[in-house]
Amino acid sequence: MLSILIPTYNYDCSSLVYDLDTMCSRAGIDYEIIVGNDGSTTNMQNLKNLSQTLENFRFLDFKKNRGRSIIRNTLAEEAKFEKLLFIDSDMKVYKTDFIQLYIKENSPIVAGGIKVLEDKNPTYILHKKYEKNRSTNIATTQNLLVRKDVFNEIRFIENVKKYGYEDIIFSHRLDKMYGIKFIYNPLIHNGPIPTETFIERIAESTETLIELYRNEKYHKDIVESSKLLRAYLKIKKVKGLYLLLFKFSRRFIVQQLRSKNPSMFLMDIYKLGVLCERIS
Repeated sequence: MLSILIPTYNYDCSSLVYDLDTMCSRAGIDYEIIVGNDGSTTNMQNLKNLSQTLENFRFLDFKKNRGRSIIRNTLAEEAKFEKLLFIDSDMKVYKTDFIQLYIKENSPIVAGGIKVLEDKNPTYILHKKYEKNRSTNIATTQNLLVRKDVFNEIRFIENVKKYGYEDIIFSHRLDKMYGIKFIYNPLIHNGPIPTETFIERIAESTETLIELYRNEKYHKDIVESSKLLRAYLKIKKVKGLYLLLFKFSRRFIVQQLRSKNPSMFLMDIYKLGVLCERIS
């Protein structure tokens, strides 16, 4: 009935696997949990041990990093049931009826969402605020149920090597073809990203965005699914002026994003500035 697919990279998700296994057992369903180790450099011994004790859990240990899209496609190929539940390894179960809410759904794609817990740790404020403000009605593979026959029609694009946007295109195509049903069945993100790393990833994901925009195969999908790219196309004729203003305001924007109350508006301004810098 249900295949739970969890890619992991340098993150021990054994407690998540155990919780999900317990819930599935209590629900009395046919299920499997598959974790794919995408070339981690940290110790995965806990997961290896768990695979020896949990009957319905498999651990696929890939020694070489294959990338976010390929590992998910591989897990889907390994899955034997008709419903695929994609979960990121750094998630934590929030609701005790998490599995029950999914197994009663008949829609081809169901997104459960993310629950952002309050956290006053200044290290993670930017990422926490971003998730809290931008996670509503957005389907990501952090917590997404897809029927296997539907997944096989679309799959994740595998030729993008850098971070970001592969799940955005995937979700956009799913929504166009079948429509995504949103329910309140969230998971907690247990691995917030430090502010400095999050700012660095903006540049990395921008490179991916540009790569997809320049690729004729994905051009239409990425324009339709990316608000950032559509904003760029609107100001394209005055890009030089925007870059000039961005050059003088960049330091102030970064300082503000590092503050205790980062502005999502200024983050959008920053992302647009980085895009203008890097796109030709």
